[in-house]
Formats: sequence, structure tokens, C-alpha cells
Amino acid sequence: MENLMVNQKKNSFSLFASALACVVFIIFNLLFLELYTTFVPNSTISGNIVIVSSVENNGNTYFVKTIEDEAFYASSKVNNIVINSGVEKIGLKAFAGTGINTIYIPSSVTTIETEDYNSSPFYACKMSLVIYLESAEVPEGFGEYWNYRTYKQPFEVKLGVSYSDYLSENNLTEEDLVSTDESQVGYVYNSDGTATVVRGYEGFSKLNKSVYYLASFLIEFLFGVAAFVVSKIVFVAKMCKKIL
Repeated sequence: MENLMVNQKKNSFSLFASALACVVFIIFNLLFLELYTTFVPNSTISGNIVIVSSVENNGNTYFVKTIEDEAFYASSKVNNIVINSGVEKIGLKAFAGTGINTIYIPSSVTTIETEDYNSSPFYACKMSLVIYLESAEVPEGFGEYWNYRTYKQPFEVKLGVSYSDYLSENNLTEEDLVSTDESQVGYVYNSDGTATVVRGYEGFSKLNKSVYYLASFLIEFLFGVAAFVVSKIVFVAKMCKKIL
């Protein structure tokens, strides 16, 4: 009877340890996937970038209207960004953590979303960043913290600047600028004929997948071994206690 109770307790503990290992393994997977699909900056995005007004896909023309949340997040090699006329909306943290020195925003952009200062499109950018607006006034659709770097640190904004004046002031020429394409930034092609600029993931390449699968296997194996060893130790300890 005592042996039966000991076995039942051992089995219960083994099940508990295995369940705990599974939970930790699942959490690890979620965190690891987040690391490799969200926080790996796309290092192929570099230099001076132009967000184009339209893009071609499968013989169709799509008009770029939106720059999605975190589209350029942590792309530290970008120097200057020019947004062409036609784009209407810039999402949360669209350029956060980038290395941009300047950005030119046309008057067609009427919406810049922010929830607070750390959701600004320019959150944690270089302190020397200068924002150029073609509009003579800040549009009403720009959130309260749209030009903030951090709390109480807004960037310099220059209003009513033409595209040619922007180029001249920053010693740039048309030849200095390149247009974004899918080798640098991804697009979502919408059924209404518009396109959205989205983050171009460099993360989760074949190498990253290999690392992920190897790490997943090792974590699962180690937790399985740990659960087995701990269950055995507890069982032996209880048996010794019974004998003594």
C-alpha cells in the first residue's frame, strides 16, 4: 500500500515537472520567435531612402498611402528619408531607433499616429534629427507627441520647406537618393489599389531558423532531463526518509 502511494506521488510529481517544462518551453518559443521576427533590424536598408508614390506588382500599379507601424524600426544604417507626395499616413514607431539625420514629409501626409511620446515615429532616433515639413503648419491629424524623441525632447521641425530647398540645405542631389523596393522594404498590396510600406524582415533567415530549431531542441531536452532527475531525487529522498 505504501509503495502504491509512493509511486502515485512520484508519478504526480513527474507529471507536474513535465507540465512545467512544457510551459517554460512554450514561453521560450514565443520569446525566441519575437526576437527573430520583430527585433532583428533589416540591415539591407541603408543610405538615403525615398518612399515612392507608387509601386508595380504583377503588372499592376499600387499607390503608396501608408507607412506601417515600425516599418523602419531600428534600421540604424539609414541616413536620410524622403517621402514622396501621395503618402497620407505614418504609423507608430515607423522610424523609431533609426540613424536618420533628416526626413522630408510632404503635405499629403495628414496623419501621424502617436499614443504617447514613446510611440512617436521618431522615438529614440538621433538627437540631431531634423524634420522637414512641406506644410506651413503642423496638420491637425498629427498626434501630440508626433515629433518626440523621448519625454520632453521634441525634435527640431522646419515648416513650409519645398523639396528643392530641402535638398539644397542638406547638400543632397537626386543622384544621392534611391527609391525603396522590395529588396529594402516590403510592401503589402491592397485590393483597393493601394500599397502599404511594411517592415522588411531580415530576421528568421536559414541561419536563424537553424539556431532556433537547435535551441528549441536543447531547451526541450534539458528540461526533460531536469524533470526526470528531480523526480528521481525526490523519490529517493522519500524512500530514505521511510527507511530512517
